[in-house]
Amino acid sequence: MERHEIWYARVTWNDCPDERPWLIMEQRGETFCCFPVSGQCYRREECFFLDVDHPDFKATGLTKSCYIHFVSLFELPHDVFSRRKGRLEGKLLQRFLEEAGFSSESP
Repeated sequence: MERHEIWYARVTWNDCPDERPWLIMEQRGETFCCFPVSGQCYRREECFFLDVDHPDFKATGLTKSCYIHFVSLFELPHDVFSRRKGRLEGKLLQRFLEEAGFSSESP
């Protein structure tokens, strides 16, 4: 598992126990710091829109437009992840890092 990859994990988030995509931002030993990806944005200032029409969207492996919730990182153990979906890359990654307050050099 690498930085900026999107992996599925079954973790209760926002009172929902469904399996969902998570964006990997950093590895810390046996845990990964991640942001949840959701079809809904609950607070506009804390979401980054992944537009299915963006040229870099296909690399995500996702099938529809959705949101990365970047208000806080979640530390998830490696054994909750089930499968790799894709990765955030290109200009879409660059825009996300800027909007979420990360430089391109750090998570």
